[in-house]
Amino acid sequence: MMDCNNCVCLLCCRYAQDKEHREKIRAGKISCCDYYPRPDHALEKAIKAVSEMDVQSGIPQSVYVIEECSELIKELMKKQRGKSSEKDILAEACDVLTTTFVMLTQYGVSRDYVKAQILYKCNRALERYRKTGEV
Repeated sequence: MMDCNNCVCLLCCRYAQDKEHREKIRAGKISCCDYYPRPDHALEKAIKAVSEMDVQSGIPQSVYVIEECSELIKELMKKQRGKSSEKDILAEACDVLTTTFVMLTQYGVSRDYVKAQILYKCNRALERYRKTGEV
């Protein structure tokens, strides 16, 4: 069921705080915004498959996470010198996310925990920005 309370848009959507708007979504009278995460289990299946394969390699996933983080850092530094492209940065950022999700899967971390942590961190950053102007 579409529900702004279970959506990352709750942090930024101007309507998400409006109880009447949320009730219309729950009743099916209107659609939620495009931020709503649609169910697609293909990604989770792929991450789980890599996680299971990776366990057999004998190399801890944390090694791959560190490697991908360093490659992203390298591309971000190259951008500072005008020698990197957005395409390269995005590719490395996706590599970081992929290896991190595989590692979290191996640690048995649930999707709900990850979602809760992301929302917590975003809310904390937004509150800090409102109070002090810092992110």
